Amino acid sequence: MMEWVLEPAAAAEFKALKARTPATARRFLRGGFFRDFFLKYEESHHLHQRMLMVSREVGRTGSEEARRELYKGECNDPLWHGVFGGLYLPHLREASYEHLLKAESLASPELGWTAADFDVDGRDEWLRRGGAFA
Repeated sequence: MMEWVLEPAAAAEFKALKARTPATARRFLRGGFFRDFFLKYEESHHLHQRMLMVSREVGRTGSEEARRELYKGECNDPLWHGVFGGLYLPHLREASYEHLLKAESLASPELGWTAADFDVDGRDEWLRRGGAFA
């Protein structure tokens, strides 16, 4: 799986390296790092950051019902490629968001506008929580 996160040029180098490496040593070659999926796929990064934000809120409230919904939303399948599913299947991302939104609602976050560096790019984004957007 860690091969799939590599950019095309790096993937070609990795493939060549594996071909030159004796079979007994190939098990030590891993490819990229799973967090690189967050760099390669914006959808994965956004979902992960939302998950972390909701996790902080649920931890603050201590609601067991919210924690159960959070755990359901923390499934790893929608975050990266998988053999039987992955971030390229929209229904997996939708299911994760559904549970995260339920957990967030149960955690009763402060309503209104807040500035926060949601996507961890060094700049604040404005987040709006509440009923109808007005």
